[in-house]
Amino acid sequence: MDENQKKWAKVYGSLLKEIIRLYAIDRPEFIKEIRATDNSLLQWLSGSRLPPDILHNNICNIVKKHISDQKNNARNNIMTKIIKDNFNDLYKNFVEINSNDIALDNKMGEYISDLLIVCHFNGKLTPQEPTKVPPTLTNIAITAPPTKTEYDIGNTLDRTGLVVTATYSDDSAKEIGISELTISKLDSSTAGNKTITYNGKITEFTVTVNPADSGTRTCIDTFEKNKKISIFVTYAFESDEYKKRVIDFTRKLREMGFDATMDEFMKREHPNIDDMMIEGLKRDKVIVILSEKYKEKADNSKNSGVKIEFRMITNDLDENNKKYIFINFDFFSEELSKKITPKLLGKRYIIFLENYKKSKFDELITCIKD
Repeated sequence: MDENQKKWAKVYGSLLKEIIRLYAIDRPEFIKEIRATDNSLLQWLSGSRLPPDILHNNICNIVKKHISDQKNNARNNIMTKIIKDNFNDLYKNFVEINSNDIALDNKMGEYISDLLIVCHFNGKLTPQEPTKVPPTLTNIAITAPPTKTEYDIGNTLDRTGLVVTATYSDDSAKEIGISELTISKLDSSTAGNKTITYNGKITEFTVTVNPADSGTRTCIDTFEKNKKISIFVTYAFESDEYKKRVIDFTRKLREMGFDATMDEFMKREHPNIDDMMIEGLKRDKVIVILSEKYKEKADNSKNSGVKIEFRMITNDLDENNKKYIFINFDFFSEELSKKITPKLLGKRYIIFLENYKKSKFDELITCIKD
């Protein structure tokens, strides 16, 4: 062999040697299986010569058999990692020699490729990709401020329009969902910066709070008084859209200063539905949102949450008549009233909000404060 061929023969020998070592192949047994001599194997392993075609094919077939056997071996997971790691080094050696413009005849190329393919399991001649380290968060910045930055005293913070972008160590960037951000509460008495926190990174935006006039002062006083009234809003689930309507209603009460809550806001602190129900009914006021679904569950469902809660409410109605307020979001009609009123409620007065008509909502507020 010339010098180029000797270098490739050494690569072949190193590959074969690693395969025998990593698979713990017994040499005498291996020699017998491939139908060769001990001296021939030593020459192949040392790289002083290459095996003839028929013995090379035998080598590949026997190695494949050992691979198949290893798949059923308890050490397979550890073995696979060792072989894949070692394969990367062998492959680099293969590429490095090839990049030096060393001439390679077709037979040697086939020999080397065969062993590389066998070594890397069933024909995948691609080195293992290095483990990628996930990029780390380096900074957050406001790419679009909130639409509303000016407030009157007593307002709550409006996040609409706010866009915050995160930058990572690999120079990538992504927009962060508002629900993932922690934003400091609006101090409704003075202007100032609002702090945004995301995974330990901080940025700020500025809001302005207008000074109070006499009318605003009255609103503030009302707001503070409302904070002393706790409210539990209860309903029967119909759909996600209906639930959102209840959430918006509860938030509207909160914006007016009332300490209003519902299942959506209580489930983290009270994951047990019975505990949540008991805690809710302890509040100063209980607003029951009547609907056809509420009537159906209150009248017919066996041991449903609505039915149990409604029984507790009706048992307490005579003693705490003003505590319970029954409402419906829609416009009044005799037909609708019959469809939504549970049997045990009788002729109890219901406030039909008529999609938040001012006079109707004022009536509700009056009942809450009574």
